[in-house]
Amino acid sequence: MIDGLYTLKTSQVVLMDSNEQAKSMDERLWTFDLEAFIPHNLIDEPIQPPPPVQIAWSTPARRFHTLIHMTEQTALPEQVQRYQRVIDLVPADDQLKEIARQRFKGYRQQGIPPQTLSFQDFLGQFSTES
Repeated sequence: MIDGLYTLKTSQVVLMDSNEQAKSMDERLWTFDLEAFIPHNLIDEPIQPPPPVQIAWSTPARRFHTLIHMTEQTALPEQVQRYQRVIDLVPADDQLKEIARQRFKGYRQQGIPPQTLSFQDFLGQFSTES
């Protein structure tokens, strides 16, 4: 999914629950596809200019085009309205699915109309946007 978004050439932040989870995502992106590197880093690494994909464990001060919300929190990220696109993944686990439903309600309360897509439909968007 992150590789598909990367082709759009927009800035993205992947929001995780903890520094440990962020480091794990960082490792996965390094080894995801040896033929297609995705420029990324952890948000606290002083790389200039910053790569288009950054991984954080709290809401970053910097503005990004897309937020990829991968936490298990019911609360929405701070200032969620400032993102042009928010991707909130809904896991198969019933308990985590209920937490995602709470966020869905939160998006509506913030005036952000959620759009529900299957993973395949979501990936299909990239063939028309790029």
